[in-house]
Amino acid sequence: MMEQMLFEAVVTGNVDDLPKIISNDRLILDKAVAGRLGWSPLHMAASYGHTDFVKELLNRKRELARVLDLADRTALHLASSEGHVEVVKELMQNWPEMCLVRDREGKNPLHVAAVNGKVDVLENLVRVRPHAARARLNGEETILHLCVKYHQTEALKKLLELINDEEFVQAKDSSGNTILHLAVMGEQLEIVEYITKEEKMKKKAINVTNASGHTAMDVATLAKDNRGKDDTTEIETHLLKAKAKGASSLEQGDWVNSNKEALMVVASLIATIAFQVGVNPPGGVWQDNLERHKAGEPVNPPGGVWQENSDGHRAGEAVMAYNYPDSYPWFIRFSTIGFIASLSTILLLNSGLRMKRRTYSWLLMVVMWLSITFTAASYALGIVWVTPKKDRESLTRTIVVAVIVFCSVMAILFIVHTVRLIKNMVCERLSIRKAVNHIAVEGARATETGTSSELGKCLNFCKPANSNGGRQVSVGAV
Repeated sequence: MMEQMLFEAVVTGNVDDLPKIISNDRLILDKAVAGRLGWSPLHMAASYGHTDFVKELLNRKRELARVLDLADRTALHLASSEGHVEVVKELMQNWPEMCLVRDREGKNPLHVAAVNGKVDVLENLVRVRPHAARARLNGEETILHLCVKYHQTEALKKLLELINDEEFVQAKDSSGNTILHLAVMGEQLEIVEYITKEEKMKKKAINVTNASGHTAMDVATLAKDNRGKDDTTEIETHLLKAKAKGASSLEQGDWVNSNKEALMVVASLIATIAFQVGVNPPGGVWQDNLERHKAGEPVNPPGGVWQENSDGHRAGEAVMAYNYPDSYPWFIRFSTIGFIASLSTILLLNSGLRMKRRTYSWLLMVVMWLSITFTAASYALGIVWVTPKKDRESLTRTIVVAVIVFCSVMAILFIVHTVRLIKNMVCERLSIRKAVNHIAVEGARATETGTSSELGKCLNFCKPANSNGGRQVSVGAV
C-alpha cells in the first residue's frame, strides 16, 4: 500500500505526501536502498525532473544517490539524460563522485549528457568534476568522439571551450580516428568547419593520421571517390583552406622528424672529419722553416728536403701543398664546402622551422648531399696522394668508376625529389583553384534558386580572413 502511494507521489512530484508515507512505513526508503522495492524513487524523481522531491529524498536518505538500476545507471545518469539542470545540481551537491560512475555501456553522466545534447547539464558537470570528461569508453572513444558520433555540435563546442587542452582534441579511438576523422566520415560539415577555423585545434588535429595511415583529407578524398564524384566537396574546401594535406604529402617531413637525431649524428661526424682533414691534411705538415739565402741558395737544416721550384716553407704548412700544388687547392675547397654544408645541416635541424614543409625537407636533403659529396671528393684526392706511384693508375680508374656511379645515383635522386616537389606544389595549387571554382559555381546556383543563406555560406570561404535494481556504488570504487 505504502509502496503504491510512494510511486504515485514520485510520479506527480507531490512532496507533501512523502512525510506521511514515511511515517506509515519508516523502512520504505531503506527498502529502496536495499533493492527490495524493485525500483528507486530517486531515479524516478530525477527522471521526471521533480527537484523538490529529489531534495527531500536526499535529505532523508542520502544513500539513494548511490543506488544503481538494472542498466547500472545512477539517478544522476537519468537526470543528465533528460537535461534537468536543477536536479543535477542537487545530486552533485550530495554525491559529486557519482560523475565517475559508469553504466553498463561504459558511460558516465557526462557522456550521457553529451550524447543527448544537454549542454547546460554538461557545463555544470564539467565544472564540478572536469577530469570525468577525460574518461574513455571501452572502445577508447572520448566524450568528444561521442559528440561527433551523435551529431551534438553544441555539446562539442562547449566541451572544447571548458577543457582548454590541445592534446585532448587529437585523442584517438581504437581505430586511430580523431574527431576530425569522424566528422569527415559522417559528412558533418558544421563540425568540420568549426574545427578547421579554430587555430589551436587546427594545428593539432588537421593532419593527424589514423591507424590506416590516413589524414582527414585522405578520408574526404576516399569518400568522394566512393560516391563517384569529381567535384570538390564543401568539406574538402574547408580542409584545403586549413592547409590540410594527404598522408603522402607528410611522409617526407615525418621522415625528417623521426630521423632528426640520426641526421644530427651524421652531420656532426662529417663536420668532424672535414675539420680534421683541414687542419691535419694527408702527409702531415712541415715541422721546420726553410728559406733561401739572398744569393738563392737554400738554408737546409739537418734532415731537411729541398725542392728546386720551392720558395721555402714554414712550420705548420701542409706538405702536400708543395708536393701537389695544382690539386691541393681543390682538396681544401672540397673539405671546406663539406664542413660548411655539415654545419648548415646542423643549423637547419635546430632552426625551429616547420619540418613538415616540403621545401624545407628538400633544402635539408640537398645540403646533406653536398656535405657527403664533397667529403667523398676530399677522400678521393687524399687517397691518391698517399698511394705509391706503382698503384696509382689502378686506383685512379677505380675512383673514376666510383665517382661516375655515385654522381649518377645522386642525379637520379635529385631529379626524382625535385620533380615530386614541383608536382606536389602544382597539385596543391590546382586543388585550391578547383575548390574556389566549386565555391563560385555553388554561389551562382544559389543565386539562381534563391537560396541566399547558402550563397552567403559559400561566399564566406572566398573572403580573406580578417587581420540492476537496488545495487549501490561503493565509495571506494568511485
